[in-house]
Amino acid sequence: LSPNFPEAYYNLAALYVRMERYGEAVEQLLKAVQLKSDYALAYNALGLIYFRHGHLAKAGEAYRNAIRADSTYVEAYYNLAEVYARQDEPSKAEEEYRRALALDPDFAKAHGGLGALYLRERRYEEAIRELEEAVRADPFYTKAHFNLGNAYLRVGRRVEGRRELKRFSQLDRYDKQIQRVRHNLLARPRDFELYHALGVLYGRKGQFDRAEAAYRRALRINPKFVPAYNNLGNIYLKRRLYIEAEAMFSRAISLDSTYALAYCGLGSVYLLRGEFPKAQNAYRRALYFDPTNSDARYNLEVIERLRNAKPGRR
Repeated sequence: LSPNFPEAYYNLAALYVRMERYGEAVEQLLKAVQLKSDYALAYNALGLIYFRHGHLAKAGEAYRNAIRADSTYVEAYYNLAEVYARQDEPSKAEEEYRRALALDPDFAKAHGGLGALYLRERRYEEAIRELEEAVRADPFYTKAHFNLGNAYLRVGRRVEGRRELKRFSQLDRYDKQIQRVRHNLLARPRDFELYHALGVLYGRKGQFDRAEAAYRRALRINPKFVPAYNNLGNIYLKRRLYIEAEAMFSRAISLDSTYALAYCGLGSVYLLRGEFPKAQNAYRRALYFDPTNSDARYNLEVIERLRNAKPGRR
């Protein structure tokens, strides 16, 4: 490492964090801030490690240093609020959450933290208001759904409460699975099937940007991994990016001409573009290679009904 390049120490620290070697990460971050005293990112990263290990005083000081270096650093205000909340200083925590929201009114984690604080203080209506903002800004914010469900129940809104707690259970299950896969990737960083599994989990959770990134990482490691092309096609199909979806399904078929799921996906592209003959052909190919594919069979029936419908008939 260059002794005069603080960013190099920061990047090495980030690598150590991914490997869960936190002591070595702290050493590199301290070198970074010695070289660059206004290095807000490094101070914030230090705070995250200290907070993770329960060193709240050190974490608070690191976040304050980050804010002194960059008074617009939204994440640092939120992180400092979390320290105060853990130290049972609610008024200071509320103040820092509010500062974060003044800089970014749509910052989901600050709304969620403030809502959790109000929930603990039995300020239920205020909690609901903040937690509703949190899940609006980030529909996949697991903890906010849990707290919002409990807040609803506390004011007698049982239907909404049960709905939010059900959503929390769904997201929490995926979060735990994602955490396990990411942990396994630390030991097996070239395992393309793990990246593919990570993409599947993100997709099921509805986080399609992260799913796409995971699938593309799998393909960088193994450019001939057919399921990743197929699932990328499904993501583009959901986004109505039909040209991109068609390219991914076609690439999957070029690598494996018997891959029924890709024919089914290609049929859906054609169906949504109104190209019925092409769609029928693709679905028939899907059923040829997998006669149990119920989606292909159903969509073929839909096409037949559309083609047989008389003009003007409802």
